[in-house]
Amino acid sequence: MISENRGLLSFLAGLGFAFMVPYIGFFTWLKPWMWFVIASGIIAGIVVPLVLFAIFNNDVWSGFIGGMFVMAVLFVIVFSFICYGDNGIHSLVVSLVSPASVYSFLYAARQR
Repeated sequence: MISENRGLLSFLAGLGFAFMVPYIGFFTWLKPWMWFVIASGIIAGIVVPLVLFAIFNNDVWSGFIGGMFVMAVLFVIVFSFICYGDNGIHSLVVSLVSPASVYSFLYAARQR
C-alpha cells in the first residue's frame, strides 16, 4: 500500500488548476466554445464537494443537487460536441481535470 503524501496531493491539485488556465487561454479563448468549457469546468468542480458531503454525512439534498449538476455537466459536454464537433473535446478535458483537482485538494486538506 502506498503511504499517503498530502504534499504531493496538494501539488497535483495546484498543477491541475494551473493546467486549466493556460489550456482555456490557448485553446478556447475568444472561440465560440469558450463558454461551454468554462461552464463545464465550474459545474464539475462544484459537484465534488456536494457528492462528498452527501456520501459522508448521508445527506439526501446535497446528493440530489450533486446528481443534477452531474447531468448539467453532461448536457453541456454533449451540447458542445453537437454544436462544435471535435472542438467539444475541450469541455470534456476541463470537466475531467477540474473535479480531479478539487478532489485532490479536498483530500489533502482534510483533518486527521
